Amino acid sequence: MKSTTCIMDNSPSCHNTLCVLHAKYVNIFTGTEKMKQNITLSLDKDLIEKAKVISAKRNTSISKMLGEELQRVVESTENYERAKKKALSHLQTGYRLGGIITSSREDLHER
Repeated sequence: MKSTTCIMDNSPSCHNTLCVLHAKYVNIFTGTEKMKQNITLSLDKDLIEKAKVISAKRNTSISKMLGEELQRVVESTENYERAKKKALSHLQTGYRLGGIITSSREDLHER
């Protein structure tokens, strides 16, 4: 197998078309302080090469790009869950739209 070096830390961790990307930090929020934790991702070598080019054009790192995208996914999911909970609450409560019921169900559905 052909071995190349990982673009993040130059370690010989790429084999064939699968490369291990060592991300530097992931934000973990605990109260008001941010803790950072290392993670390791296995990604396609071609994807990493393309990400490297994009991150260079944006003057940032792959790790930062991944962190920002994960943050967007988490925020989007949390916003969706909040909206869903609120909508279900409104459905349970119902709305009084006014008007007076003058006929019974049986009268309206006579056969």
